Amino acid sequence: MTLNRRDLLKASAGLGAGLAAPAFLRSAHAQTATVRMLSRSHFLPAYEGWLKSVAANFERETGIRVVSEHIAHPELGVRYAAEISSRSGHDVVELTDAVSALPIYEGHLADVTDVADQLGSKHGGWLPVAEAYCKRGAQWKGILNYYQDHGACYRKDLIEKVGASVPETWLDLLKVGKALKAAGHPCGLPFSRCVDATAGFNELLWAFDAPWVAEDGKTITVRSAQTKAALEFAQQLYQETMTPEVLSWDDAGNNRFMISGRGSWTMNAPSVYWTAMKQNAQIGANIFHDVPLKGPKGTRINYPFMYAYGIWNFSPNVAPAKKWLTYLMNNWMSGYENVVGYNYPPLKGYADAIVPVLEKTPNLARLKGIPQISRPAGYPGPMTVAVGEVTTAYVIPDMFVKAANGEKPDAIIDWAERQLVAIYSKRGG
Repeated sequence: MTLNRRDLLKASAGLGAGLAAPAFLRSAHAQTATVRMLSRSHFLPAYEGWLKSVAANFERETGIRVVSEHIAHPELGVRYAAEISSRSGHDVVELTDAVSALPIYEGHLADVTDVADQLGSKHGGWLPVAEAYCKRGAQWKGILNYYQDHGACYRKDLIEKVGASVPETWLDLLKVGKALKAAGHPCGLPFSRCVDATAGFNELLWAFDAPWVAEDGKTITVRSAQTKAALEFAQQLYQETMTPEVLSWDDAGNNRFMISGRGSWTMNAPSVYWTAMKQNAQIGANIFHDVPLKGPKGTRINYPFMYAYGIWNFSPNVAPAKKWLTYLMNNWMSGYENVVGYNYPPLKGYADAIVPVLEKTPNLARLKGIPQISRPAGYPGPMTVAVGEVTTAYVIPDMFVKAANGEKPDAIIDWAERQLVAIYSKRGG
């Protein structure tokens, strides 16, 4: 069965509906000295191997066993609904903004402020993205483990072939992209309903200083001259630098586009570079990843996919689970070599420490700036349940799909405002 993100949000919203937990979970806490953790399956298997080794070291040092289970990303929300309903299952759960965002579960999560304060004091403080995602009111309800980038990805050799410089701004891209398309190497963004489109078009709106919600997390701000300018620009960018194939892309569309050798520019995490180096190193050597483009006034913000750990407040193992999360985060840098360009650190000290590691790979070196410019969905406001519903409903990508299909920007803004107001009225911000 395939579940989409809207299905999972509905499942999460109905957490009191008496869902039955799988039988094996009902006896999950037979050993009080065992912490059971559930995470998504990582794209890089080496990361899970590293996690297993850290857990083994933790057991040797503390006597507390950690059992780490990994499942497909879309399955997390359904599993969490079952565990909350039965008030049993895992102790530590991974909460991701793409499917099972932390705010949806905050009423079922233990207060981990003591863990956050200890780690922040030891490692130079938390970056804004961590606090915005994990801190609910005065309490920390989760510990951000890592997040990913959604920056520029381009063929340096093709850009040089048309006599251009690597684009730094969206306006640069429009100019360079025309020449690239004329040379048979178009640009591409997914003008479609997928996670990558959510990230890319939020970044475009932010770059044009056009957030769709205010800092208070309640006031809808999509009706603005800046939003109209962003939509008009997107229409032109699609028409002059892309081909209609982008209207049907899924989250792998931009990857296939670049690795095929035909694509010249897109937005994606470094999975493009690493996969290309395995499949066609000649193309891969010319694929570079960079921070997102700047807008007309120089604004540059990264939309991160975030992965935090929370502890169920009904867990009988809250204290040992806190010890485990503290240990895991204190050893965060020991695993970074396994995830270069995929996992970004939430703590300021680690953000400094990854710089020399990234610089070892010139194709990824510019990504060292990602931690400082990353903000969560709903920025400049807090990430809330309403933000999660806007995301799962694909309101922002739909705006730009309408633009690519030739709808008038004013009509698109009217439509988007109605969608956002309806969601925020229901969710209360």
